Amino acid sequence: MLFLLQAELKKRQVLLLFLLFSLMSPLGAETGILLQSVDWLGEASTILLAITTGMLMHITTLLVFEEYHHQHDKLKNILLIVAGIALGILIF
Repeated sequence: MLFLLQAELKKRQVLLLFLLFSLMSPLGAETGILLQSVDWLGEASTILLAITTGMLMHITTLLVFEEYHHQHDKLKNILLIVAGIALGILIF
């Protein structure tokens, strides 16, 4: 929120952006459910899920390593990322 306020946006605009961002996940989930009902696209949903997951992992790792680029905590960050991936695999 601080970034948006520093961008000289009005508080009402910032809250509207937060509302828009908070609606993206439910809208994406509903869109995914609707697209799975399409026969030819339902078969491709696994591929689309893999691409989406890969993009999310790529963005996340970039943010983690960018923030700690000059620090010595890289090994800790790598271990946390690997632990998160392993936990995701176990839960799935």
